[in-house]
Amino acid sequence: IIAGLLGSIGQDNSLDTRKIDKQIIAGLLGSIGQDNSLDTRKIDKHIEELKKQKWFIEIYNNEKYHRLFFVNRRVRKFLQSRFLTKRMVNNPNAQKAFKSLLDKQLNK
Repeated sequence: IIAGLLGSIGQDNSLDTRKIDKQIIAGLLGSIGQDNSLDTRKIDKHIEELKKQKWFIEIYNNEKYHRLFFVNRRVRKFLQSRFLTKRMVNNPNAQKAFKSLLDKQLNK
């Protein structure tokens, strides 16, 4: 899922790209070993931003998925990430990866 969100990171070997790659990876892994609590305000803010997107509204209003946005820790952890939510706005691969995460969590 993360690979789908990151897209082609790491293919350009320029110094700037490698620096950005390291920042992205550090951001994604930054919460390891730290507080596992979720920031509800941040998640709600990101959901509101995503609700401006037609594709997201369709998923969010779908009864099949709606509950996951409130009770599923993995989905909420994903939505807490500013990087991942911003990436979903304009990246169809990131949108598919998020939908895949929802489907995977539904089947648990």
